[in-house]
Amino acid sequence: MEKGQEEMKGLIDEVKGEVQRKIDEVEEKVQMKIEDVKSEVKGKFEEVEHKVQGKIEEVEHKVQGKIGDIERRLSELEVRPFSFSASQEFMHSRPTIKSLTFDGQTSWTVFKT
Repeated sequence: MEKGQEEMKGLIDEVKGEVQRKIDEVEEKVQMKIEDVKSEVKGKFEEVEHKVQGKIEEVEHKVQGKIGDIERRLSELEVRPFSFSASQEFMHSRPTIKSLTFDGQTSWTVFKT
């Protein structure tokens, strides 16, 4: 009977060893998958970062162009002398308005507002 128990113990130890090897194998595969996912996430992050940086540079370029245009227009305005003359040709005179006065003969209702 002791021989049977020893044999059973040996089989149990063998099964335990096999189970432990399978557990180690699964842990190794899981760890490899985790590393793959980390690597893929890092790659995607860098890709997005690169795209964002490209957009930032594109916007900076457009803004710099617009600033340059505004500066150029401003300097043109500063350099250009005011050549607006007070020519009578361009001056419009305002019409004069004669105020009404009561002449004593017209009815007051005309002058009431």
